[in-house]
Amino acid sequence: MPNARVIVTFDSEKLSAIQQFTDKASPSVENQLRDQLEKIYLKSVPAPVRQYIDGKPKPTVQEKKKSEQAAGTHRGDSD
Repeated sequence: MPNARVIVTFDSEKLSAIQQFTDKASPSVENQLRDQLEKIYLKSVPAPVRQYIDGKPKPTVQEKKKSEQAAGTHRGDSD
């Protein structure tokens, strides 16, 4: 499943303080935010919808290449 970028505005001094006082062995702020989004997803999205999303087949690298090649050959057909 492709990832989406989430942009959050946060006070830069507070972020610096978090980074300064967070133990080096602790997960990064980004990883902690990702974990929180996962918890929100699990809490908010009904189980049948999560099962549908999680059950979608993921395209393999070979399938992606084949579809890209097919798209590329169609573009050059009109020359």
